[in-house]
Amino acid sequence: MVLTMSSNSSSYFTMRNDSQLNQTLLSNMGSPLLSPEAFRLLTNVFFSCIIATGVIGNGLVIATILRWKEMRSPCNLFLLNISIADLCLTGIGGSFRIVEVYFGWIFGDFLCRFLAPMQDVFVSVSGITHSTIAWERYRATVTPFKPRISKGRTKRLLPVIWVVSYVACGLPLVFTTKQSQKGGKMRCSPHWSILYRRIYEVYLVAVFIVLQLVLQTYAYANIIRALRSGNGIFRRSTREGSKVVEQLELTEDALNIESRMSFSARNARCKQKAKTIKTLIVLVVVFQVCYIPRGTVMLVGEFATNLSSHFRYVELISLILYYLKHVLNPVILFLMSAEFSQGLKSLVTGRINDKRRSRASQRQTCQVPPQASSGGKKSVEEDITNEYLIKVKRTEQTDEQS
Repeated sequence: MVLTMSSNSSSYFTMRNDSQLNQTLLSNMGSPLLSPEAFRLLTNVFFSCIIATGVIGNGLVIATILRWKEMRSPCNLFLLNISIADLCLTGIGGSFRIVEVYFGWIFGDFLCRFLAPMQDVFVSVSGITHSTIAWERYRATVTPFKPRISKGRTKRLLPVIWVVSYVACGLPLVFTTKQSQKGGKMRCSPHWSILYRRIYEVYLVAVFIVLQLVLQTYAYANIIRALRSGNGIFRRSTREGSKVVEQLELTEDALNIESRMSFSARNARCKQKAKTIKTLIVLVVVFQVCYIPRGTVMLVGEFATNLSSHFRYVELISLILYYLKHVLNPVILFLMSAEFSQGLKSLVTGRINDKRRSRASQRQTCQVPPQASSGGKKSVEEDITNEYLIKVKRTEQTDEQS
């Protein structure tokens, strides 16, 4: 667990202990730099701050997205999923750690087996969702004419992420985690062989830190390349758009309409995508900066020999960074995203911004009006032009929602 060490424990939240030093984290950390009482106070202040900021920040993100229907785009639904996982981790995990440092594990064997492993599940959900966002943005930016992920498909995908994370991280711990008496208190930790523990630690780091880093780096590197390669996305869109033009057999008038509308509309969409991607890249960088040290410390602590007693402090610092990630996400969103900052302002004031309301009204009512023509008939050119305008408008709406 977070604040206790055992020779048979392994997790993102576990503090390692050699078999020769079968003591609690507090006794180890209390010498020589801090006394046990000072370290206990420091630890509880830290986790209290984590609980307060994590619960409030992630709670505001969740409330903002759920309050305004206009914000429930596929990308924001993924961010909602991350905030739910972070809220659970900071609220539930942090609270249990404070209780455990004073009283031990007092929640019984059932919660020890089924709730304690959920901490790793929350982390895995966050990591997998970050990678899913990178994939969704990759498709929307690098291959804009491929089918977009819809809101309905996103809602179906989110439970799948939770199930996969539980099977991959939580289920293996259910069969090994149990209560045991240590230092006069009950502790909840996995009990398994050294080989099994090492395999599991390498598996966690490789799959949920290293692999996620590779996937996210690949996706965002290609996204940045597409945005910087002389408006390469416009060239690709033009090539794909020409096929649509040929299929619709647009008249010269319709082509002129396209030339007037496409550049300004696509340029605006590209700028909006760039802002969104910038925010997402910052989230990913924070994710990796906070997670990579924890994964490195886990492997070093498991396989290295003759570690200094000060390595305990390195572990603690990596754990602080690790928890910090789940607190910083809301701060980044509200500071960097105009959509989230305006949504939060509207949430606090209790009313939605007039500009946002106007855009929502336009999305709901934006239809190509019937063309007035003599005798109630429309020319072939008008039919083709209207068909093309409808297609352009639908594309713009899809881009806004993504």
